[in-house]
Amino acid sequence: MHPLDGAFERMDRALECLTELEAIQKSHEMDQVPIVTIHEAPEILKAADPERLFIAEIEFAGLDVPATFRSILLDAFGHLRAALDELVAVLARQESGEVQDLAQSPLERSADLFARRRDTSLKGVSDVHIAAIEALQPYLGGRWAEFLAEANEDDGSLPDIVTSPSANYRLFTGRSGSFAGLPHVYEAPGSPSLEVHVEFSLESKISFPGGRPLVYSLDEAESDIRAVLEGFRRCLSGACFHV
Repeated sequence: MHPLDGAFERMDRALECLTELEAIQKSHEMDQVPIVTIHEAPEILKAADPERLFIAEIEFAGLDVPATFRSILLDAFGHLRAALDELVAVLARQESGEVQDLAQSPLERSADLFARRRDTSLKGVSDVHIAAIEALQPYLGGRWAEFLAEANEDDGSLPDIVTSPSANYRLFTGRSGSFAGLPHVYEAPGSPSLEVHVEFSLESKISFPGGRPLVYSLDEAESDIRAVLEGFRRCLSGACFHV
């Protein structure tokens, strides 16, 4: 057994959460209901491309993020934070020779706040490893650390989660009946003898307001934190490492 086995078990559970979130996001994309309106293309577009007769406006009916997404995301945050806390607890115990009850991995947005942790959350951890942990902090550009710091430290709550659906599309124009049996076929405006078939791919970005997609950010955080833990595991096994 290795002292960090417990941290890696937490990482595995976070990875399971990530797999569930990916499936929920995919299902959420498929459940989006597009509202398509066909317009005659503006003259400036027709001048650039004479074959471009129409354009599509695609909107989406409001579709809330499933409640299970938020609860599983909270679980994932908890497992990642717990893995980092386990790392600090192991370092503090091995380097001080005592169990440190307050051991916890800080995620701070300023050097002053981090410095205050030295005699509490980081008590017993060597200066070398404190410096390595500091290098990961949000205020020094740690992207995944900034992401995890979104969770309220007091109660673990998360910011609001928003969804931003979008679509890439292609239009095909033909005489009425040309696209029989295909979905998303509309009468061409101003040309009742023509119809327009819209082929599109949907994407639904689930994120914190103004943030990157949550599944992408969580995947990145899981991968980067696992790499950090691997580095410390080698260190605790007697090998050098760099964070």
